[in-house]
Amino acid sequence: MMVLFLVGFWAATIYKRWQTTGLLITGIGTAVVLIGLVFYLTRQELWGQVGQFLSSQTQLSVAGWLAVVGLALAGGSYLTLRRAVP
Repeated sequence: MMVLFLVGFWAATIYKRWQTTGLLITGIGTAVVLIGLVFYLTRQELWGQVGQFLSSQTQLSVAGWLAVVGLALAGGSYLTLRRAVP
């Protein structure tokens, strides 16, 4: 839940800093990266390996990965918000 909160906080920070244009560019950029990743995984037929990797994760390792993502989002939010104009 904390990671989802940080995703929303980062989106709000981007909106505060660059308004609608920044949020739109960030959303389109994220979508392009995700679509490119899915395209690559499909072309290389790596979905089986992705499934094996995901199924081999323990609860503790999933929490660790989410903690890393959360720290990255918190750091990105901090760096973005520090330059935002009130």
